[in-house]
Amino acid sequence: MVARVRERVRVEIGYTCSAGIAGNKMLAKLGSGYKKPNSQTVVRPGAAQKFLNTLEFTKIRNLGGKLGTHISTAFHTSSLSALSALPLSALAAKLPPDDATWLHNTLRGIDRSDVNPRTALKSMLSAKSFRPPLASAEQARLWLRVFVADIHARLVDEEGRRPTVMTVMHRGVGVVGKTRQGAVPAREVGAEGLLGVAEGLWRGVVAEGGALPCAGLSVQVGGFEEREGGNRGIAGFLVKRVAEAVGGERGAKRRRGEEEVEGEGGLEEEALAVPQLSPPPAPRVGPGSSSNDQAPPALPPPTAPPPPSPPEETYTYTCPHCTTPTPIPLQEQAEHEDWHFAKALAAQDKASRASLPPPPPPPPPPPPSKKGPKKKKGGGGGGGLEKGQRRLAFGKS
Repeated sequence: MVARVRERVRVEIGYTCSAGIAGNKMLAKLGSGYKKPNSQTVVRPGAAQKFLNTLEFTKIRNLGGKLGTHISTAFHTSSLSALSALPLSALAAKLPPDDATWLHNTLRGIDRSDVNPRTALKSMLSAKSFRPPLASAEQARLWLRVFVADIHARLVDEEGRRPTVMTVMHRGVGVVGKTRQGAVPAREVGAEGLLGVAEGLWRGVVAEGGALPCAGLSVQVGGFEEREGGNRGIAGFLVKRVAEAVGGERGAKRRRGEEEVEGEGGLEEEALAVPQLSPPPAPRVGPGSSSNDQAPPALPPPTAPPPPSPPEETYTYTCPHCTTPTPIPLQEQAEHEDWHFAKALAAQDKASRASLPPPPPPPPPPPPSKKGPKKKKGGGGGGGLEKGQRRLAFGKS
């Protein structure tokens, strides 16, 4: 059955996947990642301990974070086989009782957690780290547009649900990051509405100071709730009331006109009566007469049926940036242009990092001085002659 599911995923979606089959959720999860890609692993109950001993315990869910680091430090090992050899009392000596019991069972492949169906998403996040950091607020606003387009495309799949809260998180260089949160009104669930909320939160971050240079930026939406059906703005109710009022006034005028006509007598009734047209007499055909003796009266030409409505046109858009021009439905134009925009930003980011000059090498140390100690000026006749000097001959004839 699992093989058929994987094959159906490959045929319908075009992706390969791996699977694990075991007696509990933990072993099945470890088995699915044992022989990637495009394979499946069966972990039988009798071989569970042998299978687990080939892994590090940090591969197990909930043991890859702070708890796993604490256990590795306390017992000086990351080997699952070494930890599974310890009794429960040795684990309880360095861990809280609940954690020690859970770890003792987990290392032996015992997992009693329920397999629950996937629940609805609680939040959506789109984030990026920048190297080098962003230097201007305009660059940050361009990335906000990319984040919002990504989130809006994922919101389309959440039919009947909408976010109520948006959070913009900022990480600076050498400073504490900033977070701004705001409500998302029901009318602002579209791409432009979400962008307006995100830009408003970003302006609040900039107003606090220290927003630039920006080393990381993210947009997150959450607080999902079900959309209420049948809602409309107040204008819809006003238009309906106006239409009813106009229709009622016209109906009252029509009723008053009919009463006046009825009260004035039958003359107006005769004038308003529509004459009944009798059908034309059929031509007589008999002895001594032919069908051409008396032609039937000419009938009005039949009314031509209304022409069929033309088929609804599908408007397309040809992207000037694509290498191979392909018609794109007009309703997908904004999403396609956002994709090109994101690619251009990524290329610009890559080019800016490539254009950065390498850091200058440290200055070389000064060379040692080759000059000897300076000679004292003044007396002492043992020195040699310098250029342009000569000895004076004293006492010689």
